Amino acid sequence: MKNYYSLYEEMTDNNLMLSFKGEVNFEQVNNLLKMLEDRLEIEPDTKVRKKVYNVAVECLQNLGHHLDNESNPFNHTALACIESYPDHYVIVTGNYIYNDKIDKIKDKIEMVNAASKEELKAIYKTTLDNNEFSDKGTAGLGFIDIARKSGEKIFYKFYAYKEEISFFTLKVVVWKSEESKNTSNITEVHSNLNHSMESLRLEATKQTPLVKFDSETGILEFKGRSTPENPVEYYKPIVDWLEKYSVSPKPKTVFHVQLEYFNTSSSKCLLDVMKKLSAIHKAGNAVEFNWWYEEDDEDMKETGEDYQDVLGIPFNIRVING
Repeated sequence: MKNYYSLYEEMTDNNLMLSFKGEVNFEQVNNLLKMLEDRLEIEPDTKVRKKVYNVAVECLQNLGHHLDNESNPFNHTALACIESYPDHYVIVTGNYIYNDKIDKIKDKIEMVNAASKEELKAIYKTTLDNNEFSDKGTAGLGFIDIARKSGEKIFYKFYAYKEEISFFTLKVVVWKSEESKNTSNITEVHSNLNHSMESLRLEATKQTPLVKFDSETGILEFKGRSTPENPVEYYKPIVDWLEKYSVSPKPKTVFHVQLEYFNTSSSKCLLDVMKKLSAIHKAGNAVEFNWWYEEDDEDMKETGEDYQDVLGIPFNIRVING
């Protein structure tokens, strides 16, 4: 049975001012902002209270702008969370997006994060006058305004979910004072979105390969033979591990496959493993695929090329000791 008491404790975290998960529309955003405004009454500094509210407005409305169209099965399903700490506030939003939108969003945020205060002001004025507004979008003004009002860089993450869909999270910090900002570690402030997990190691047998997945380095290795009696059962913990790893992968994941032989039953399971890695890659994370084969083993070389074609991503087809 699920530990509902742990869930209760998490929901009653004293730092959590407001949390929401569900369908988001214009009316719901306004309801959330009204609740936030009421709960911010406990903040004694009027200037800070106004800044938090203004940033939350931009974040929540920006959330609506980035909800995908009706073809997305997760359309309008989103997350909003606002936390209060002794020296800062944290505003987090999240929603599902198609992977083909990731690069454009990343480019916009990185451009904003790289700009100085003066440059942001100039970019804002240029964007405001570029005539690219639509009935839903804001031509990128949302990210610019969030950075200007918070005075901080925007923290973001794309979590691989399905092959074509990822969960996009946006996180913004609003400091209560310049003094608290200068004495705090910004890395620690952002750390609550990072996930630590154990590495996976399965020793090789006559029927199963060595599996060495290092969660700290992002180096994942398969080596040996794969002819287990029940490949689905054998590969399940491997696929489950990758599912967890995909939530917060390393900046670069390196996958090595060096198999002497694997049967047809294993081939489908191996493809499932590589699809998980492919989803991480398509979510905008660096993944390097290395397929190793003996120099005289043309069959294994061709098999690697087949997997490359099926997945539609680049492989390094490499000769062992070559």
